[in-house]
Amino acid sequence: MCTIAPKLLLQMLSRFRTNHPEVRMQLTDGEAQTLEEKLINLQIEVAIYCRPHHREPDARLNYLPLFKEQMMIILPKGHRLSKQRSIRIRDLAGEQYVQRAFCEFGDMIDLRDMVDKASDADSARCEVIYKSDRDDWVLGMVASGFGFGFLPRHSIIHDGIIARPLVDPECWRNIHLVTVRDKPQSHIVGALVHEAMRTEWANEDA
Repeated sequence: MCTIAPKLLLQMLSRFRTNHPEVRMQLTDGEAQTLEEKLINLQIEVAIYCRPHHREPDARLNYLPLFKEQMMIILPKGHRLSKQRSIRIRDLAGEQYVQRAFCEFGDMIDLRDMVDKASDADSARCEVIYKSDRDDWVLGMVASGFGFGFLPRHSIIHDGIIARPLVDPECWRNIHLVTVRDKPQSHIVGALVHEAMRTEWANEDA
């Protein structure tokens, strides 16, 4: 999935490469829905993505849990909220928002709407000033002072950023390795699944 940072996947992929040097792997990124459709249509053999909690798993697919990751509020250094250890929705009233186009919670959590509902004053409304389908652009805009952002913890790689957990409400995502149910797996896919199962994932505490 295009919003998953490589950091936590590199150990698994490195060990897979060591044990199977003859295999050439092509990594293709995309939105979760697109990847799921490609799996079901047998266009790809395996995918790594997360699904919103309110959606039922597709019965045609197998989901192997890998790790969970907390969603964070990101701020430019020196921001008025940067000294807080955590951020509540109402803390963001009146702030400008740099939005990720491919946010996993987009159809479940409208962060701007939540901020507006937490504030009674029209002057404290949250305004989306930029929207990007690239997380690196969101990070750059936030670091330059355009506004705050909402990103997964391990995707926050920028020296000009302060990251704080959103605690009201808390938001987490669960990352899975997904394959097609009832389809004979190639030995290569089976080997990748095996590496995923034996990897010690750096899970966070919900």
